Amino acid sequence: MAGATSAGGAGAGGGASMGGSYGGINSPGVEPSSCAGPAPQKAFALSSAASVSAPGPYVVLSGTLPDDINGSKVTSVRSRRLDACVRIDTARGVWSYFLAAPSGALPITVHAESGAMATALSAQVTVGAAALPERDLVPDQHTVGAWMFSWFTGDISWQCSSAWRPVGGFKTWDGSVAWGRDQLLDQMDAHLDAVGLQLDTPTGTGDQGYRFNNIVNVVKAARQLLEEGVLPPRLFPFLDTAIIADHYQTSQGAMLDLAADAGRAYLYGHAQAFYKAATTALGDTYGAAAFARWQGGLPAVAFWHSESMSGVDNAAVLDFKARFQADFGAAC
Repeated sequence: MAGATSAGGAGAGGGASMGGSYGGINSPGVEPSSCAGPAPQKAFALSSAASVSAPGPYVVLSGTLPDDINGSKVTSVRSRRLDACVRIDTARGVWSYFLAAPSGALPITVHAESGAMATALSAQVTVGAAALPERDLVPDQHTVGAWMFSWFTGDISWQCSSAWRPVGGFKTWDGSVAWGRDQLLDQMDAHLDAVGLQLDTPTGTGDQGYRFNNIVNVVKAARQLLEEGVLPPRLFPFLDTAIIADHYQTSQGAMLDLAADAGRAYLYGHAQAFYKAATTALGDTYGAAAFARWQGGLPAVAFWHSESMSGVDNAAVLDFKARFQADFGAAC
């Protein structure tokens, strides 16, 4: 590998520095050429160790490339996971790999334009269980958020009633993990920091269970991206109080009353169901990085309007927070 340049400041006592002028800028320190090592060998090889251990889920490997394979130009380096996680620089003859890989032997292959391959490499990777760093929202931090419906099932009738149409048509909006992944990537392109998942059903069973299962699929998609070293928008439940209250009215024959224990438990059960399912899907490694949390690690819960409920007061809010604290060990 070519050595990195290093520019050090002049030492105390006025000693002369061996610097140079680059683009009209005086740069004190060592001439870059004096730090350069020998050019890397033009071969497909590992420069990093063949055995790598990491405390968390991510590993970094690097190596060198041949000029060609049997006269054909090198086009890609691939791992067992995703080609996108391997970067190549054919001009410099190097490649690098960054991903959350399961422990074990990681095969790495190089491919030419002709389809030819050189002898595969293998790195022994050992990853730890250290959690990814939290991404808490902090005061004075510019934050952009939105809320998201995930109740789609691939129903093509939306094409006749919607003012817009997704690429591929509504048949592709099926609520799957793959669909959730595409949505999160689009939201990243829109520079969203946090996304509330519209929630009105607290269980994955029954004729409305798909609405909850689709939310869990979005969370699973977020984990996939985190496993690949990509940071999707932080997620939180957005309780659709209008639909939740309507469900309560239908099942109980009365308005949802937050002055009563039954009403409080019913509303809280939606946030409880989300965080239980999401915590299971993300595990200890990815939870803090995936959830929208306020400074200090307080998980976010959002609500729509309160007009569809009665008994909405500070006592009801404190009861909600106390239930959350009892279940998850932190206020919300």
